[in-house]
Amino acid sequence: MVKVTIDAEASVGIQNLSFVVGYDGGILQLMSSSPGSFVQQASAPARLEAEDPYSGNVYVTMVVDNGGIVAAAGTVVVLEFEARAAGVAPIALRDVSFREGGHSKDSTTTALQPVSIAID
Repeated sequence: MVKVTIDAEASVGIQNLSFVVGYDGGILQLMSSSPGSFVQQASAPARLEAEDPYSGNVYVTMVVDNGGIVAAAGTVVVLEFEARAAGVAPIALRDVSFREGGHSKDSTTTALQPVSIAID
């Protein structure tokens, strides 16, 4: 099993956040997802969904209900993968978008760090 955490830091309150986590479906298989501390720090109930409609892309969406916001730092989601084969599996974060203060933003304002996981 391999755990991948996606962290975020929002100095200005955000109302929703979405992104895609791409991975090699021939090497890894998504087994589970769970919300992290970032989601739990929302000022109102927040929902986190992580869907893998086809192997290789996890679509993650966080929405804070009732006009609430999150202005914090922490883990957005924890993804657990099972190794299906040996190899190097790149993990890529893309299509990041969020809504802050009534304005939508995209990944041009975020810092993305690519990673790879080696499976023996």
